[in-house]
Amino acid sequence: MPFDLSQESIEGYCKVFEGVYVVTEYHRPGFSEMMPRLTNRGFIFEADNKKNGRHLMMSGIPGDECIPKVQAIEKDTGLKLKKIVCSGDFHHMAMKAWLDAYPEAQFVHSKLRFPQTRNGTEIFQNEDYKKRIELVEGPTFPSLKEEYGDILEFYGFNQFLMYDDNKQSWSAKNKNEPVKGGMLSMMKNMSKMECTERFLCVWFYHKSSKELVLEHNFDMCLSKDQINQSSAFMIRMTSKSNQFASNAMKPLPCAPKDRDAC
Repeated sequence: MPFDLSQESIEGYCKVFEGVYVVTEYHRPGFSEMMPRLTNRGFIFEADNKKNGRHLMMSGIPGDECIPKVQAIEKDTGLKLKKIVCSGDFHHMAMKAWLDAYPEAQFVHSKLRFPQTRNGTEIFQNEDYKKRIELVEGPTFPSLKEEYGDILEFYGFNQFLMYDDNKQSWSAKNKNEPVKGGMLSMMKNMSKMECTERFLCVWFYHKSSKELVLEHNFDMCLSKDQINQSSAFMIRMTSKSNQFASNAMKPLPCAPKDRDAC
Protein backbone atom coordinates (compact mmCIF):
# COMPACT_ATOMS: atom_id res chain seq x y z
CA MET A 1 0.00 0.00 0.00
CA PRO A 2 1.51 3.38 -1.02
CA PHE A 3 1.60 6.55 1.09
CA ASP A 4 -1.86 8.09 1.46
CA LEU A 5 -1.54 11.85 0.84
CA SER A 6 -5.29 12.42 0.52
CA GLN A 7 -5.41 14.26 3.87
CA GLU A 8 -2.26 16.31 3.32
CA SER A 9 -2.50 19.95 4.40
CA ILE A 10 -0.14 22.84 5.05
CA GLU A 11 -2.10 23.52 8.25
CA GLY A 12 -0.69 20.56 10.15
CA TYR A 13 0.86 17.15 9.76
CA CYS A 14 -0.58 14.13 7.98
CA LYS A 15 -0.21 10.43 8.79
CA VAL A 16 0.39 8.72 5.44
CA PHE A 17 1.28 5.20 6.57
CA GLU A 18 1.69 3.34 9.83
CA GLY A 19 4.60 5.08 11.58
CA VAL A 20 5.07 7.59 8.75
CA TYR A 21 4.05 11.27 8.77
CA VAL A 22 4.37 14.20 6.37
CA VAL A 23 4.76 17.91 7.07
CA THR A 24 4.15 20.22 4.14
CA GLU A 25 4.80 23.81 3.10
CA TYR A 26 4.77 25.84 -0.07
CA HIS A 27 7.91 27.54 -1.32
CA ARG A 28 9.16 29.35 -4.41
CA PRO A 29 12.70 28.73 -5.74
CA GLY A 30 15.04 31.39 -4.40
CA PHE A 31 12.11 32.69 -2.29
CA SER A 32 11.20 34.79 -5.31
CA GLU A 33 7.56 35.65 -6.02
CA MET A 34 8.43 35.44 -9.71
CA MET A 35 8.86 31.67 -9.49
CA PRO A 36 6.18 28.93 -9.45
CA ARG A 37 4.90 27.79 -6.08
CA LEU A 38 6.08 24.26 -5.25
CA THR A 39 5.23 21.82 -2.50
CA ASN A 40 8.07 21.05 -0.11
CA ARG A 41 7.80 18.11 2.30
CA GLY A 42 9.50 16.49 5.24
CA PHE A 43 8.87 12.78 5.81
CA ILE A 44 8.96 11.70 9.46
CA PHE A 45 9.42 8.07 10.46
CA GLU A 46 9.03 6.26 13.76
CA ALA A 47 12.26 4.35 14.31
CA ASP A 48 13.90 2.16 16.93
CA ASN A 49 17.62 1.40 17.10
CA LYS A 50 20.39 0.86 19.64
CA LYS A 51 21.82 4.36 19.25
CA ASN A 52 18.69 6.40 19.91
CA GLY A 53 16.06 3.94 21.10
CA ARG A 54 12.53 4.74 19.93
CA HIS A 55 12.54 8.12 18.21
CA LEU A 56 11.59 10.08 15.11
CA MET A 57 13.73 10.56 12.02
CA MET A 58 13.00 13.12 9.29
CA SER A 59 14.05 12.93 5.64
CA GLY A 60 14.19 16.34 4.01
CA ILE A 61 14.62 19.84 5.44
CA PRO A 62 11.45 21.84 4.75
CA GLY A 63 10.96 25.46 5.76
CA ASP A 64 10.84 26.51 9.40
CA GLU A 65 7.04 26.79 9.10
CA CYS A 66 7.09 23.01 9.54
CA ILE A 67 8.87 23.02 12.90
CA PRO A 68 5.62 23.42 14.93
CA LYS A 69 4.08 20.62 12.85
CA VAL A 70 6.92 18.25 13.75
CA GLN A 71 6.61 19.31 17.37
CA ALA A 72 2.94 18.31 17.18
CA ILE A 73 3.97 14.85 15.94
CA GLU A 74 6.39 14.60 18.88
CA LYS A 75 3.61 15.49 21.31
CA ASP A 76 1.12 13.04 19.81
CA THR A 77 3.56 10.12 19.53
CA GLY A 78 5.58 10.78 22.68
CA LEU A 79 8.77 10.44 20.61
CA LYS A 80 11.57 12.94 19.98
CA LEU A 81 13.08 13.92 16.63
CA LYS A 82 16.72 12.84 16.86
CA LYS A 83 17.91 12.57 13.24
CA ILE A 84 17.38 14.76 10.17
CA VAL A 85 18.59 13.59 6.76
CA CYS A 86 18.91 16.20 4.03
CA SER A 87 17.55 15.72 0.53
CA GLY A 88 20.93 16.64 -0.93
CA ASP A 89 22.56 19.91 -1.94
CA PHE A 90 19.22 21.69 -2.30
CA HIS A 91 16.68 22.74 0.32
CA HIS A 92 19.09 23.77 3.06
CA MET A 93 17.85 27.38 3.24
CA ALA A 94 16.08 26.82 6.59
CA MET A 95 18.71 24.54 8.12
CA LYS A 96 19.78 27.03 10.81
CA ALA A 97 16.24 27.13 12.13
CA TRP A 98 16.17 23.33 12.46
CA LEU A 99 19.60 23.28 14.09
CA ASP A 100 18.36 25.79 16.67
CA ALA A 101 14.98 24.09 17.21
CA TYR A 102 16.60 20.67 17.73
CA PRO A 103 19.92 21.23 19.54
CA GLU A 104 20.26 17.52 20.39
CA ALA A 105 19.45 16.20 16.92
CA GLN A 106 22.08 14.88 14.52
CA PHE A 107 22.02 15.95 10.86
CA VAL A 108 23.19 14.13 7.74
CA HIS A 109 24.10 16.43 4.86
CA SER A 110 26.03 16.48 1.60
CA LYS A 111 29.75 17.15 1.66
CA LEU A 112 29.87 17.79 -2.10
CA ARG A 113 28.48 21.28 -2.42
CA PHE A 114 26.68 22.40 0.73
CA PRO A 115 29.75 23.19 2.90
CA GLN A 116 31.09 25.55 0.20
CA THR A 117 27.83 27.44 -0.35
CA ARG A 118 27.37 30.83 1.31
CA ASN A 119 24.80 29.35 3.68
CA GLY A 120 26.89 26.27 4.46
CA THR A 121 30.07 28.28 5.05
CA GLU A 122 28.27 30.38 7.63
CA ILE A 123 26.75 27.33 9.34
CA PHE A 124 30.12 25.57 9.62
CA GLN A 125 31.64 28.59 11.34
CA ASN A 126 29.48 27.63 14.32
CA GLU A 127 31.27 24.81 16.17
CA ASP A 128 28.07 23.56 17.82
CA TYR A 129 26.38 23.23 14.46
CA LYS A 130 29.46 21.66 12.89
CA LYS A 131 29.82 18.83 15.39
CA ARG A 132 26.21 17.76 14.83
CA ILE A 133 26.45 17.45 11.04
CA GLU A 134 27.65 14.24 9.40
CA LEU A 135 28.83 14.92 5.86
CA VAL A 136 28.20 12.25 3.24
CA GLU A 137 28.88 11.86 -0.48
CA GLY A 138 26.88 8.84 -1.58
CA PRO A 139 25.94 6.82 -3.47
CA THR A 140 25.53 4.69 -0.33
CA PHE A 141 25.20 5.81 3.29
CA PRO A 142 26.64 3.19 5.68
CA SER A 143 25.62 4.96 8.89
CA LEU A 144 22.01 5.33 7.73
CA LYS A 145 21.91 1.70 6.63
CA GLU A 146 23.12 0.61 10.05
CA GLU A 147 20.60 2.75 11.92
CA TYR A 148 17.57 2.63 9.63
CA GLY A 149 18.14 -0.24 7.20
CA ASP A 150 15.19 -2.16 8.64
CA ILE A 151 12.70 0.45 7.41
CA LEU A 152 14.46 2.56 4.76
CA GLU A 153 17.06 2.47 2.00
CA PHE A 154 18.79 5.71 0.97
CA TYR A 155 20.30 6.38 -2.47
CA GLY A 156 22.64 9.23 -3.33
CA PHE A 157 22.97 10.42 -6.92
CA ASN A 158 26.19 12.41 -7.12
CA GLN A 159 27.40 12.49 -10.73
CA PHE A 160 25.52 15.58 -11.90
CA LEU A 161 26.80 19.15 -12.18
CA MET A 162 25.45 22.44 -10.82
CA TYR A 163 26.63 26.06 -10.70
CA ASP A 164 29.01 27.40 -8.06
CA ASP A 165 26.80 29.11 -5.48
CA ASN A 166 29.54 31.58 -4.55
CA LYS A 167 29.76 32.94 -8.09
CA GLN A 168 26.02 33.49 -8.59
CA SER A 169 24.93 36.75 -6.98
CA TRP A 170 21.37 36.24 -8.20
CA SER A 171 20.78 33.03 -6.23
CA ALA A 172 19.43 32.93 -2.68
CA LYS A 173 21.90 32.57 0.20
CA ASN A 174 19.28 31.45 2.69
CA LYS A 175 15.72 32.23 3.67
CA ASN A 176 16.65 35.62 5.11
CA GLU A 177 18.52 36.64 1.96
CA PRO A 178 16.31 35.77 -1.03
CA VAL A 179 16.94 36.30 -4.74
CA LYS A 180 17.45 39.95 -5.66
CA GLY A 181 16.77 41.71 -8.95
CA GLY A 182 14.15 41.37 -11.64
CA MET A 183 13.23 38.56 -13.97
CA LEU A 184 15.24 39.83 -16.94
CA SER A 185 18.36 40.20 -14.80
CA MET A 186 17.91 36.72 -13.38
CA MET A 187 17.43 35.10 -16.79
CA LYS A 188 20.45 36.97 -18.17
CA ASN A 189 22.62 35.63 -15.38
CA MET A 190 21.22 32.12 -15.74
CA SER A 191 22.13 32.14 -19.44
CA LYS A 192 25.79 32.67 -18.46
CA MET A 193 25.73 30.02 -15.75
CA GLU A 194 28.42 27.36 -15.94
CA CYS A 195 27.70 24.07 -14.23
CA THR A 196 31.00 22.89 -12.77
CA GLU A 197 30.16 21.54 -9.29
CA ARG A 198 28.99 18.02 -8.47
CA PHE A 199 25.90 17.91 -6.30
CA LEU A 200 24.07 15.26 -4.30
CA CYS A 201 20.41 14.24 -4.55
CA VAL A 202 19.08 11.87 -1.88
CA TRP A 203 16.19 9.53 -2.55
CA PHE A 204 14.72 7.02 -0.13
CA TYR A 205 12.78 3.77 -0.45
CA HIS A 206 10.34 2.87 2.32
CA LYS A 207 10.29 -0.92 2.56
CA SER A 208 6.87 -1.53 4.10
CA SER A 209 4.96 0.67 1.65
CA LYS A 210 7.30 0.01 -1.31
CA GLU A 211 7.31 3.79 -1.84
CA LEU A 212 10.25 5.47 -3.61
CA VAL A 213 10.53 9.21 -2.93
CA LEU A 214 12.61 11.36 -5.29
CA GLU A 215 14.41 14.61 -4.57
CA HIS A 216 12.47 16.88 -6.91
CA ASN A 217 15.39 19.03 -8.09
CA PHE A 218 16.81 15.92 -9.72
CA ASP A 219 14.39 16.30 -12.61
CA MET A 220 11.53 18.66 -11.96
CA CYS A 221 8.02 18.00 -13.22
CA LEU A 222 5.61 20.96 -13.06
CA SER A 223 1.89 20.93 -13.66
CA LYS A 224 0.13 23.62 -15.66
CA ASP A 225 -1.44 24.94 -12.44
CA GLN A 226 1.97 25.28 -10.77
CA ILE A 227 3.41 27.18 -13.72
CA ASN A 228 0.41 29.53 -13.75
CA GLN A 229 1.06 30.42 -10.10
CA SER A 230 4.24 32.20 -11.11
CA SER A 231 3.93 35.98 -11.05
CA ALA A 232 6.39 36.32 -13.92
CA PHE A 233 4.59 36.51 -17.25
CA MET A 234 7.75 35.37 -19.06
CA ILE A 235 7.89 32.11 -17.10
CA ARG A 236 4.23 31.41 -17.79
CA MET A 237 4.70 32.05 -21.49
CA THR A 238 7.92 30.09 -21.98
CA SER A 239 7.26 27.18 -19.61
CA LYS A 240 4.63 24.80 -20.96
CA SER A 241 3.80 21.90 -18.72
CA ASN A 242 4.17 19.31 -21.49
CA GLN A 243 7.79 20.36 -21.95
CA PHE A 244 8.73 19.04 -18.50
CA ALA A 245 9.56 15.38 -18.05
CA SER A 246 9.97 13.41 -14.86
CA ASN A 247 12.49 10.66 -14.17
CA ALA A 248 9.74 8.97 -12.16
CA MET A 249 8.48 7.54 -15.45
CA LYS A 250 11.89 6.34 -16.60
CA PRO A 251 14.47 3.75 -15.45
CA LEU A 252 16.74 4.89 -12.65
CA PRO A 253 19.63 6.92 -14.14
CA CYS A 254 23.16 5.54 -14.26
CA ALA A 255 26.45 7.26 -13.52
CA PRO A 256 28.67 8.32 -16.43
CA LYS A 257 31.13 5.72 -17.66
CA ASP A 258 34.01 8.07 -16.92
CA ARG A 259 33.64 9.23 -13.31
CA ASP A 260 36.61 11.61 -13.67
CA ALA A 261 34.65 13.51 -16.30
CA CYS A 262 32.55 14.91 -13.47
